[in-house]
Amino acid sequence: MSKKSAKEELLPFKILNEKYHMFESEDGSIISAKFVLIHIVKMPAQKGMDKSGYYFQSQFVTGVWALPKNRGERDKSYTTDELAKFIEKENLMFKQIQDGGSNLYETDEFNLLINYRVKQIDKTSKFDSMGVPAYIIRSESEVLVQEKPKEKKE
Repeated sequence: MSKKSAKEELLPFKILNEKYHMFESEDGSIISAKFVLIHIVKMPAQKGMDKSGYYFQSQFVTGVWALPKNRGERDKSYTTDELAKFIEKENLMFKQIQDGGSNLYETDEFNLLINYRVKQIDKTSKFDSMGVPAYIIRSESEVLVQEKPKEKKE
């Protein structure tokens, strides 16, 4: 069931694949990262556009497990902008240890394929509320909308 307003439509979708990717950084921390799709909104055609478009609301979720020797004083949560002031090592070396594959979602109108990748990991001098090091994870996503064939009317 979709929720409609006069201008846009919230599309229901089914998650076919949405798994974590895991990375090991050069300092031994294990970083889990996942792209999470929250909403798909169909936007009406705008002036100068032939057809409607889509808006995708999403979140990039990460978690860190750190070796006890890399943990520090318990601190607070920081925004990325705040953390950027405390980068102590840019572009850590890392390797992927688990591939979660491409994210795949299905709506009545199309399938949605999202490939995302972690491009860079920066270590900061800050720690979270559990004493785990705070990293800045830079990523990018590639979104492919695969329209479903229209049914023939007889």
